[in-house]
Amino acid sequence: MKFSTAGISALLAIAPFFVGNACAADTPVLGEGSHGQQIVERAVAAHQDIASITVFTTVAGHTGEIAVASNAQRLGEAAPAVLRAVLKTGKAHFAPRKDHLDVALVLFDMQQKPAGGLVLSLRMKPGGSRAALESEARTIRDELARRISYGANLVQAAHMDPNVPMNSYAQHLVDQALIRHPDVLIMAIHATTPKNTDAEILASNIGRIGKKADEDDMRVVSGGETNLEVNKKLMRFEVELPLNDVSGVRLGALGVVFPYDAQTDQKARHAEAIRIRDEISRRILKPANLVESWPYDPKYSDDTYAQALVDKTLEAHRDIQVIGLHVTPPNGKANIILASNIGRIGKVADSDDMGVVNTGRPNMAVNAEGDRFETELALRDQNGTQIGAVSIVYGYTKGVDEVALAHKAQAVAAELAHNIPSAAALFGKPR
Repeated sequence: MKFSTAGISALLAIAPFFVGNACAADTPVLGEGSHGQQIVERAVAAHQDIASITVFTTVAGHTGEIAVASNAQRLGEAAPAVLRAVLKTGKAHFAPRKDHLDVALVLFDMQQKPAGGLVLSLRMKPGGSRAALESEARTIRDELARRISYGANLVQAAHMDPNVPMNSYAQHLVDQALIRHPDVLIMAIHATTPKNTDAEILASNIGRIGKKADEDDMRVVSGGETNLEVNKKLMRFEVELPLNDVSGVRLGALGVVFPYDAQTDQKARHAEAIRIRDEISRRILKPANLVESWPYDPKYSDDTYAQALVDKTLEAHRDIQVIGLHVTPPNGKANIILASNIGRIGKVADSDDMGVVNTGRPNMAVNAEGDRFETELALRDQNGTQIGAVSIVYGYTKGVDEVALAHKAQAVAAELAHNIPSAAALFGKPR
């Protein structure tokens, strides 16, 4: 597994989360291309019970709520009477219909403020429970809310630069961080990569992927300083931090937004944002890594014992910059990256990897840039059987004892082996 960073130059910027009156001036986007449609499609992919889903909100130039995102309804149509009643009373509507449950709910934003309405039709499985479907409807509503900054966010553009992928590794990092930190309202990664020449939003939970940074945000670029701001209008505390790669090299920026009130401990929130930034930095190899596909190969995921083992090892050995397990799936032919802290899950091993896999002989060398000591060793199970290869990378400066680094890597490889019952176990669920 090669880790060269030659030729990559990175700028960073914090694109604003909130652009004040400019948001209201944006041309509303209904359906395809909108943030609302993007999160609707995300919900459909995550919930197989959804037969139809439509989001309604108010849009300038229209009276009342209209359909702005859907997998079934004509966009621009007025909210049905049942939803209008729900929006007026705040009381959810559930109506069984043959093998479906029809639902109408108030749709909230991430701070539980009304953002519009949601109409769902959920499939009722034989023997299924109406109560379970009602619970699922509310879960879907809450998942949508996690990605709605305010009502107008639903009709803002989801994607502003076609060169920046929507399903990127950067987006996966944001999504996972939001799960680990449910108190965070908004998170976004901003950077320049080989796919975008200007500093842009690469990932967020509020859309606007590819939005360029403005002049105010570039103050973070020039000084590498942290920007702290209270948005009293939306009651949010915004933290903007330089974002580094695994080597500590600045490559972009991370924006983290928390709810705010008179009791908010800004120092504690700032410290939390730093911890989140550091967690994410531990999982970025270089700028290009951010715009790689996620999933790299849809047959594989990071919900494995192998990934749990990698995460545990990283936590125990803070000096490791990169670790990756190369294993051949049971009954498979191609050796792949099964787990790592830099994504690429499912990536087929390259010739260097296969040299170690086939012979068991280690590869150890300082990289071309002279800042990393890269090792690749035989990966073994508890019985000593070779089952693949493990890449372990440390930071390096001239004069560092390379023999000592090699011994450290070998010790980590032995530690991994002690915790691997078999190659097949690595593909199982975390213990």
